[in-house]
Amino acid sequence: MRMFHTESLAQVLDELVTSGLPYQMKGTKGKFNSKLIPSVAVGRRKKSKGGLDCSGFAKYVVHRGTLGGLQLIGGTESQSGLLRSGGFLEYDDSEIEMVQKRVDNIVRIGFYENVYKKVKGKYVKKDNKLVRIGIGHVWLVINGHTYESSSSGGGPSAKGPSQLYKNPDMLFRLGIAPNFDRLTFDGLALGHNTACQLLE
Repeated sequence: MRMFHTESLAQVLDELVTSGLPYQMKGTKGKFNSKLIPSVAVGRRKKSKGGLDCSGFAKYVVHRGTLGGLQLIGGTESQSGLLRSGGFLEYDDSEIEMVQKRVDNIVRIGFYENVYKKVKGKYVKKDNKLVRIGIGHVWLVINGHTYESSSSGGGPSAKGPSQLYKNPDMLFRLGIAPNFDRLTFDGLALGHNTACQLLE
């Protein structure tokens, strides 16, 4: 199983969740402002002209949390396709609700797929491209908490167990972040200021 660097994962989550970055849709490209994010001081809110979409958030957190060992590419469709073709464990629909609630230090990634327009069972195209009527979404789940960048959350955010996504189209196991459950959290609503230290 792939290993995450727990302290790096905790730090990048804290940097993003406390950054004040807005949600900014960039289609399916998985955009993030790589010049801004590393400079955000832990625990300090900073308003920016830039923003972060859901796939950019997932790409950046996974990259930093694995010390560059796992690269997600593109938007939600590209990312889920990469994980499926890469042999990452994909949970059965019957397992998803229970698995998301586990406190086991496993980093999981969930997806809602893009929805494309159909008429009489056939996909509709415009300018030789499928007409999209619903945008996909991607988020991370660790120990029953959701980490994401969304328009409804106003950008990067952390949500508690009562706000887990219902009926994702896909949920994959990315790897383990040893001792993530032993980190001390202080500051953020939902207890996720992860500029933290391991408990002795």
